[in-house]
Amino acid sequence: MRQALDYILSQQEEPLPAAAVDRRWNLLQANEGTVRLFEFLVGPLAPGAKINLAAALVAPDVLRPYLTNWPDRALLHPQR
Repeated sequence: MRQALDYILSQQEEPLPAAAVDRRWNLLQANEGTVRLFEFLVGPLAPGAKINLAAALVAPDVLRPYLTNWPDRALLHPQR
């Protein structure tokens, strides 16, 4: 399985990000484009850091500030 993921991620042309996550959105593997994008947004990552992409999207101090339409996507206002 690891070899298949390595192959798939390597086929994604740089600098486009590609990542493999488990069913709980834990980042398992990523290409260099994903690492560069994440570090551009949140700063350097600690070696071996565990990253949950779902948690990163909703955390107010991680990726949510970069989502300009967060209220619309999170349905924080009543339906119109």
